[in-house]
Amino acid sequence: MKDYQAVLIGDIAAETRNEILKYCYGNGIRAYVMPKISDIILMGGDEIHVFDTPFLLSKGYSLSFDQRFWKRTVDLFIAVPLTILLSPIMLLVAFAIKCCDGAGFLQAGAVHERQSGIFYFKIPQHGCGCRKVGRSRSCQRA
Repeated sequence: MKDYQAVLIGDIAAETRNEILKYCYGNGIRAYVMPKISDIILMGGDEIHVFDTPFLLSKGYSLSFDQRFWKRTVDLFIAVPLTILLSPIMLLVAFAIKCCDGAGFLQAGAVHERQSGIFYFKIPQHGCGCRKVGRSRSCQRA
């Protein structure tokens, strides 16, 4: 890494990440680090110094009743109108799928398991009728 001016550290194990970061710091190499969730939480923490040891205090919090109420209310005021507004588009797409392959939007399918046997559920219809044959195959049209 000595030949490089900068290093990009992505989603790797914490131990390896720390070693690379220490190496870059010690050798004056720029290190661009993609933070993990824990890093983001710690960035919002409070710095506390006990004697000569720095600590980062991260407090978990939950929304109060009023905040939860208003959040859900705003969610509904956004989701309901958008669902109504976009439902014609969703219906057109569903109709286009039905016209293309002539099958229903949902179909009953069987799943085989070793312990419990067979159970049925609804699954989305594949575009080429793959499940009509009774075994999986790739969806390719001739």
